[in-house]
Amino acid sequence: MNFYKWGGQMNQILNSEPNMTNKTSKSTKTKVNKSVNNEPKNTNIFYDQNVNTKSVSSEKLIRIFAILMIVFALCLISTGVYSYMTNQEVVQDIPVSKEPTAEITAEETDGKVKIVASDKKNINQLVYSWNGQKENKVQGEGKKIEKTIDLPAGTNNLIISVINEDGVESSFEKVFESENGMDIINPEISLNVENAKLTISVTDETAIDFVTYRWNDEEEKAVKPTDNEKEVKIDLEIKKGENDITIVAVDKNNNTTTETKTFKGVTIPEITIVTSADGSTLDITCKHEKGIKRVEYTLNDQPYEGDFEDSPTSVQFTQALDEGYNRIILTAISVENTKYTFDGETTYYPEGSRAENENTNTNTNTNTNTNTQETENTNTNE
Repeated sequence: MNFYKWGGQMNQILNSEPNMTNKTSKSTKTKVNKSVNNEPKNTNIFYDQNVNTKSVSSEKLIRIFAILMIVFALCLISTGVYSYMTNQEVVQDIPVSKEPTAEITAEETDGKVKIVASDKKNINQLVYSWNGQKENKVQGEGKKIEKTIDLPAGTNNLIISVINEDGVESSFEKVFESENGMDIINPEISLNVENAKLTISVTDETAIDFVTYRWNDEEEKAVKPTDNEKEVKIDLEIKKGENDITIVAVDKNNNTTTETKTFKGVTIPEITIVTSADGSTLDITCKHEKGIKRVEYTLNDQPYEGDFEDSPTSVQFTQALDEGYNRIILTAISVENTKYTFDGETTYYPEGSRAENENTNTNTNTNTNTNTQETENTNTNE
């Protein structure tokens, strides 16, 4: 059946019931609902299918519309939640201003110093010190705090900081000079280590009375200042192994500083340099109980160096000498980073040379370490 023929039949069916859509014709409705032999007519079948199709289509449209509304609502909710969380993150990431907010003053009054600090926020703490030494802390109560302190003798720098309830710190410094002030500054102790040597330095703004030191539980030893009463220096050899040293420094006004520190004793390398029988070479040996990691030296200003990854406890090599005057400066570095430097000089002339007949080669040993060499030398521990 082709399309056009089927279309003609459709026209015939529609034309066979001209009053099918007439709502006022009861006989037409009866005719539509009845058929010969109780079988439904084609027109009735066509009409029922059309109605059902419209009903199903409407239901589908309603369902689709409802689904779209739900999806749209979920999108709105998700967008709102995301915006809220983003705003919360932005608020959390905004840093609190750390600009100083406190006003601080310090004025001398009757041989003392009066500190006054105020802030827009409540003050948690006032911290002050003279010359950056021991800090003194005062708890705050409210938005203002006052503190009167002793004025030390001489020239001294007062350092003040105020911290409010938001953690914002405000700083203030002022230098005071006083001839009649009190001595309230403790002596300062500094320690410096080079190789196996410890240097203790004690200083005071007025005058040191004495300094004591003690290794472990040994007897305490006292040292007094000599030429300069404001400074004391003590050089000590650090013992092998771990050792505690306790240092006490007392000034003329009985201000006292105590410091205890642990040091691990180390050893320095040993260097042995011996000239050969004919004087043309140097036989060099560097030793350390933990190992040698590097040797560097110059011969007549010509540099040489060598690194040892396996860290041998002994390194041996030979260095040829130049004809005439020779000076060697050699440093051995251990795995403990201790150093020993050898500085020596000698002369070499081949046998039978003109210079050899005119000069006598004289070698002098002045080594202060447990080394042996045939060259005049000066040893330096670092």
